Amino acid sequence: MPKPKKGPLVDLSYAEGAGGEEYLKMLQNAEETDECPLCPESLSKKNQILHCVRKWFLIKNLYPYDNADTHLMLIPVEHLTGIEEILPTDWEDIENLIGWAKGEYPTFKMGGGLVIRFGTNSGVTVRHLHFHLITPITNPETGKVFKGKHVNFPIG
Repeated sequence: MPKPKKGPLVDLSYAEGAGGEEYLKMLQNAEETDECPLCPESLSKKNQILHCVRKWFLIKNLYPYDNADTHLMLIPVEHLTGIEEILPTDWEDIENLIGWAKGEYPTFKMGGGLVIRFGTNSGVTVRHLHFHLITPITNPETGKVFKGKHVNFPIG
């Protein structure tokens, strides 16, 4: 896959506390080898592709945010770095992946969040465009988040 058009592959300044020591090591390795950890050929054996729709695929986030019941990532096969690179046809793939996740993970049937960071001030650590698809720990009886169990998605 082609590397980002400009700028570093990873940004370690946002990595502190983001996923622990293992996450930091993964980012440092990506920086040293210039291999993107989110490109399909670089995914670790621990993080295999769950489902693929044309130009996008879905994986589990190995470093889920606190209080996430399920934390997946939707990633383009091609190494994109900017939100402006998403094409109108990509949204159909993204919608299909979300539909697949709803069928596989019960809490997605109740709801969740689809979040993307972009740019240098957003807190993004890997410069391979990706969405976070997250469901919080939810009370199955009420369909509501348990008190104090909200997922905080950091930006910046």
